[in-house]
Order: sequence, then C-alpha cells, then structure tokens
Amino acid sequence: MPKRCYGLEGGVALVTGSSQGIGRDIALQLAAEGVAVAVNGRRPEMVDQVVTQVRALGARALAVPATVSDQGQVHAMVGAVLSEFGQLDYLVNCAGISRPNRFIDMTEQAWDEQINTNLKGAFLCGQAAARHMLTRGKGAIVNLCSIAAFAGQEGRAAYVSSKTGLLGLTKVMAQELSGHGIRVNAVSPGLTGTEMIASNIPAAFRDGVALERTPIGRLAHPSEVAEVVLFLLSEGASFVTGESILVDGGLLSGYFYARSAAGNSFTQPQPRERAMQDLGNSTLPPGGG
Repeated sequence: MPKRCYGLEGGVALVTGSSQGIGRDIALQLAAEGVAVAVNGRRPEMVDQVVTQVRALGARALAVPATVSDQGQVHAMVGAVLSEFGQLDYLVNCAGISRPNRFIDMTEQAWDEQINTNLKGAFLCGQAAARHMLTRGKGAIVNLCSIAAFAGQEGRAAYVSSKTGLLGLTKVMAQELSGHGIRVNAVSPGLTGTEMIASNIPAAFRDGVALERTPIGRLAHPSEVAEVVLFLLSEGASFVTGESILVDGGLLSGYFYARSAAGNSFTQPQPRERAMQDLGNSTLPPGGG
C-alpha cells in the first residue's frame, strides 16, 4: 500500500462499511498514512480481517461492528472510538447496499433497507461524529455517493434515491458545519471493481458501460477512489466543502462518446495523429534545439 504523504498522520478515522470494497481500501490507505482506523461492518469476522491488515501496516486499529441504521449502535460505535483513541478527526460514510429490482416490483422492505443503510446511516453517523468534532473545532467528513445520483440507473430506484439524497445531505451538512471548522464533501464513483459490482451488475452491462461508454475504458480500482477520499480529508482540500468529486473515468462527460465511434464523430485528426503531424512540421532541429 503506497504512502502519498497527505499529512494525515496521527489522526483518527472511522470508516463505515470498511470490511470490504471501497471502504476497505480507504481504511488501508489511511493506515498507510499513519492514521488510526476504526473499522466498521456488519459481519465481525470480516471486520477483524481488515483490522489485522491495518495493524500489519503499522497503524492502530479498532473493530467496531455495527448496523449504521440503528442509532443506538451508532452512538455506541462512536463512543468506542472516543474511548479507545480519545478523538475522532475523520469520518468516511462508506456503508452501502444495493438490492436491484424493477421499480414496479420493488418491495417496501427492500426500499427501506437501502434508504436506511445508505442515507439514514450516513445521517446518524455524521451527526454523532460532528457533535464530537464541534467540541474540537475541526474535522472532515466524506460521504461515498455515486454517479447514480447524477444520471439514474435502471433497476435501482431505491439505491439511486438514497445516493441522490446523500448528495443533498452532504451540501446541507457542509453549509451548517463548515463555519465551525468541519468540512463535508462527497465522492461519487463510477463502476468500480468491488464485490457489489460483481454480484449485482451483469457482465454485459458492466462491459458495455465501462469499455464502451467510459473514455478511460475500464472499471475503477477501489484504491483510485480511496486516493480522492484521502485528498478531501487532507489540508490540501482546506477550501473544498459541499462538493462532490466524480471518479468515473470520464463516463458522465461522454454524452457524445462511444469507444466504437471514437474518431468518427468529426473529421479532425485524433490527438496522437495531430501530435505526429505537428512534430513533422516542426522547424526545430533534432533534439529540440
């Protein structure tokens, strides 16, 4: 796990949903930066595995298995972090679930489960963490949103609604907390190589979007999302709050883009071809003069 020197060393972070997927990579990258990490998830055995990995990187770690949609469990979790480490500097709300189904067929239970975990959970954890951060006059919170909040996704009515709501919650939290030294931002990943994507999205859709519609032409690596999260937690983002950074390989920029049609929408030469033409027309001597 490479260290980027974000200046976070000595801080304490709670990362919800960090027993797998993007959350796990965020926890491990924080550990590599010298941050003490509280690892959360619903399955204690998976939480313990990540705690072991965090400690192997030389960082302090605490297992805090809990259901983030339960206020009592959230308060106990934050209390355990404060009891163990004495402070809480960073919160990353990464806990999330997806139960795909057509809107017309979705059950109320499936709707409630996704809204409660993805949106209510971030509200409860953010509120509990912010109350402590307010006493210290500093802190940073990052909510893991999704490109689904910007474009919608067939078969994911509850998931999209929860992430759209989370984007709005991020903005309100930022407005209310930033004047007290607590910045709040969101990261909105595109298709990322996680367990959720592997189990919920058919390969034909995954490849059609990632390879055909995404200019970079692949899924994101969880570590690439983690790097953006750490930047937003760091002082390098000291004047960034209430924002959502897309980590989507250019997907949402590409309304007119399809890999199979690249270079055919207009008659201008492709960038590499243009560079070669310019080089050929250069009057500079070999070696650049």
